[in-house]
Amino acid sequence: MYQEYTLGVLITLFSGLISIVVLGIVSRIYKSKRITLLFLSVFLLNIIWFSALIFYYFKPFFPGPSDPEKIYWFEVLVLSLIYLTRFGLLLALLSLIRHILGLEISNKVVSAVRYSVIILSMIWFMSWIEIPLLGSRYMLDQLMVLTDFLLFATVIAAAVFLRYRAAFLPVKEYRRAIMNLSAVIIFTMAIGIIKLVIGSSLSRITFVLERSMIYLPIVLFNILSAWWGIKYASVFSKYDGAGLGFKSLYSEHLATRYKITKREKEVIELICRGKTNKEIADQLFISVETVKDHNYKIFQKTGVKNRTQLVHLVRRFQKNG
Repeated sequence: MYQEYTLGVLITLFSGLISIVVLGIVSRIYKSKRITLLFLSVFLLNIIWFSALIFYYFKPFFPGPSDPEKIYWFEVLVLSLIYLTRFGLLLALLSLIRHILGLEISNKVVSAVRYSVIILSMIWFMSWIEIPLLGSRYMLDQLMVLTDFLLFATVIAAAVFLRYRAAFLPVKEYRRAIMNLSAVIIFTMAIGIIKLVIGSSLSRITFVLERSMIYLPIVLFNILSAWWGIKYASVFSKYDGAGLGFKSLYSEHLATRYKITKREKEVIELICRGKTNKEIADQLFISVETVKDHNYKIFQKTGVKNRTQLVHLVRRFQKNG
């Protein structure tokens, strides 16, 4: 059992070092903010994992008080580092998705996230009082599991949204890169959430299977992130800061053929970038109802029935153009 545990640690260590070095080099070469955010996500994930290993390996070398109900300060420091770093990982992954899609986050959303992190952090530090008062650490354990679950679920939901919005992008190489990145995130995070849900039952079957479900998502995220960074760094470097501009998405021949107005061109561009009606309205400083009217007129002129067909039409014109 000890050999299996050591082997798993060595594999995660090797995969983490490879991914950090590869993504670090790639981000410096291409100077892509998106690759840098992926590098930061991988780095923070490995910080969390190896902080946990340090805690379990070195805890015996930090003898605490004889009373087991008292708090070990080494435990407070390391577990708090792990707990707080999880929020950093979450923010890094969400920032990566936001920059890929060029989304603008409202101040209300930013404030909600900030206050949620502050509240959860306060609850975490207050939960340590449970140990000397009640002689248990139920809240601490539950908070660890809860934040793990929230992290996995939030990132999976964001990656599904990323995959959905990518389908509206007419640039094929950029769309494929986003699809593959979302697949990497969803697949690895799904393994993590499965481990959270059925981990205890796996340990009853075999220790190796239970431990493998811990190592697997970390190793896969490391290796697949490095592979993705190497394969698509040039693509993201090409579109960094460009926001997939209007001219790269749209053919003037389409406007001439279907008598598309200037405002309708702007709406088509934003539709192709995956924007919702509300986002289009905010960006163009018009009402949502006006956006819907433009959508109706565009659909009537081009003969399409929905946004997906419109995007496919734009792609055909771009390809032929």
